Amino acid sequence: MRKQLLTLLCWVGLACMSSAQIVNIEDKRFMKDTTGLFGQLDVGLNWVRNTSSVLSFNTGLRMDFIQRKDTWLLLSNYNLIQAGSNRQVNAGFGHLRWSRKLSDHISWEAFGQSQFDERIKIRYRGLLGTGPRFNLFGTGKQKLFWGVLYMFEYNEVKAGEAYFRDHRLSISLSAQLQLSPTLRLANTSYYQPAISTLGEARLSSGTSVQLKINSHLSFVTTFNITYDGRIAGEVEGVPKTVHRLTNRVRWMF
Repeated sequence: MRKQLLTLLCWVGLACMSSAQIVNIEDKRFMKDTTGLFGQLDVGLNWVRNTSSVLSFNTGLRMDFIQRKDTWLLLSNYNLIQAGSNRQVNAGFGHLRWSRKLSDHISWEAFGQSQFDERIKIRYRGLLGTGPRFNLFGTGKQKLFWGVLYMFEYNEVKAGEAYFRDHRLSISLSAQLQLSPTLRLANTSYYQPAISTLGEARLSSGTSVQLKINSHLSFVTTFNITYDGRIAGEVEGVPKTVHRLTNRVRWMF
């Protein structure tokens, strides 16, 4: 247990040395081979009061319905950081994904997503996509996946100031490693170029470490970094690069 805690702290330290617009779906898949309905709830809450009051709150819900060939994944998430009367972060999303297993190594997926993020001035983002996902390597709980999906993306920025409609590829590489019975590491990187101009692309990478406390509770640290020059190049005040580090307690049921 001491070695596992040391490994976890090292990963957190590396993440903090770096100061998302892409939702990391790969990290949110269950590594289960049984059929049925599964779920998990993440909750994080921090409150500090000195010269002013600072509230940090994040929560996420996920449900998986796994059948012999079909899998349904439902996600929702909300993050809030408020200092006094000023909201520093106010973001949330909902995601629904269907996957059908075509063979031991190939699945076909389709998804829809709604998202908002005040920090980067996205009033609304809607996504629809579909495409194959390949199991490149899988031995027990050590797995490597590659996905190549098409998606249509609609963005509305800052109370209707600008609208963007793009056709993109979403290419992902995901690794899932079970380092011990209680410690799990996952990383996913995305490359999402616009089909009309392949030179204009969104890049993202996310790493999570999950330390299992018991059969239902885990502690999870996640670090994400995203680069998106599309909106930042046309809307003032939107950063090209976004970093996010979160710590959560996860309840699985």
